[in-house]
Amino acid sequence: MKRCIKDQPVNAIDNGWSFLSEIDTDEYFADALNMSICD
Repeated sequence: MKRCIKDQPVNAIDNGWSFLSEIDTDEYFADALNMSICD
């Protein structure tokens, strides 16, 4: 993990945190299949 970013939550289940690694690229983020919600 390279970065943790705290933004405003966008809905009731969102706490606003995003965790990024040094290998994450714009192309990686453009594919919604690469995202997950962790509880």
